[in-house]
Amino acid sequence: MKSKHPGRKAALAALLALSLIITACTESTASDDLETAEAVTPVKVAVVEQGTLTMRNEIIGITKPNKSVDVYPKMAGELAELYVSRGDYIEAGAKLGAIDTENLRVQIQQGEAALAQAQTQLKNAQLGLEQAKSNHERKILTEPNAETDETNHGEDASAASENGAAAEETQTADVSSHGEESLAEAEELPAESQPQAVNRVDLELQNIKLQLEQARTNLERMENLYAEGLISQQQYEQAVNAVRQTEIAYQQVLLAMQDENSAFAVQQAEIGVELAQIQVNQAQLNLNQARKQLADAAITAPISGQVVAVNADPGELVSMQMPLVTIISTNPIIVTADVNVRQLMLLQGLEEVEVEIPDLGRTYTARVTYLSPIANTGGFYTIEAELENPDDEIRAGMVSKIILDQSLVENSLIVPTTAIIERSDGAIVYVVRDERAVRVNVEILEQQTDKTAVAGELSPGDQVVTTGQMTLSDDQRVRIIDGEAQNH
Repeated sequence: MKSKHPGRKAALAALLALSLIITACTESTASDDLETAEAVTPVKVAVVEQGTLTMRNEIIGITKPNKSVDVYPKMAGELAELYVSRGDYIEAGAKLGAIDTENLRVQIQQGEAALAQAQTQLKNAQLGLEQAKSNHERKILTEPNAETDETNHGEDASAASENGAAAEETQTADVSSHGEESLAEAEELPAESQPQAVNRVDLELQNIKLQLEQARTNLERMENLYAEGLISQQQYEQAVNAVRQTEIAYQQVLLAMQDENSAFAVQQAEIGVELAQIQVNQAQLNLNQARKQLADAAITAPISGQVVAVNADPGELVSMQMPLVTIISTNPIIVTADVNVRQLMLLQGLEEVEVEIPDLGRTYTARVTYLSPIANTGGFYTIEAELENPDDEIRAGMVSKIILDQSLVENSLIVPTTAIIERSDGAIVYVVRDERAVRVNVEILEQQTDKTAVAGELSPGDQVVTTGQMTLSDDQRVRIIDGEAQNH
């Protein structure tokens, strides 16, 4: 059935369509205005902290062994054995090498034979002394009977007694004064013995006196050389023994001037024992010296560590002037660095420091062992610290960093440095409160790359904007992204 008013229906439809278009446009314009008025800026935030702002100081240093020892042979000779190679780890006392000892062993055998011979001579001299003493005692016992003999016999006994007393006086005098007093002593002898004594002085005494002076001069020269370390103890003692032997020989010449009586025989026997004892001592000294050289032929390690250099092969000649091996000890290992005056002040009183080894990517705790009290030529002070290194993980020559945290501001408000906006009228930060950015003026107390100490109307726990703050204005609506505040 057709409508009675088709034109009217069309007009109504057109009017409805126009109304819908107008309504839609009006709603769109209202929506745009609302969004412009309530724009929300996404931001990232961090929490304000209360604490101490520190500065990280990195002092570049290097690692080195705690010990480095060059091992020298104690005697020159052919290297017969070598027991180590470069890179070997050894313990203190380990054998490094040995020098050929064939000649030394022959010298020891000869020294043992010489000592045995000297000891035999000493025993014979001691037996001769006992016999001389026994004869002297028998003579003393028979002297009272001799007093009843004829007068000339008594005079002879008196002269013998005087000669014996003179001999005893000569023996007990200081040996070193015999050279100056020999002629006077000869003149004091009985008249009948003076010609013989003078002949002795002319022939024997002057000769032995010259020998004694030469021996003493040589001893004085040896003493100076020994004091300077230019001769061995054995050479020095040989010079001492030479003087002593010459003094004894000099004393024997003086005693020989006396009458041949029992007291003189005892004195000669005692001197013989003393000479024999000197020979024993000298033989023992020579033997000990040979045995010491045999012991010195073995070259041993004075410390535990790693062999880093070997300077000879078996069969080569070695000397006391060139090290055979070099040993280093790296447990503990030493970290050394030069510091300026400011860093020196930070290190004063510290017993431990943190040390970073970049090549290993690890940080260790080191014990400070040395802090130089004076500056070097460059104006820096040396610090040394030691690290335990049982596995030899840290090698000598590695670059190290000594880490020092310096306190700049204590008990202050700490914010991330990125949160601060510096303007001509001062520094500000934006704090998020009730989903809005609130501008807060702050005073910068101390600033570092990551964190800054400030003063202002902030409280610990406040959220300051660290990302997006450059487009904010005061009281602008914000939305925190990443779900929560970032604690830098």
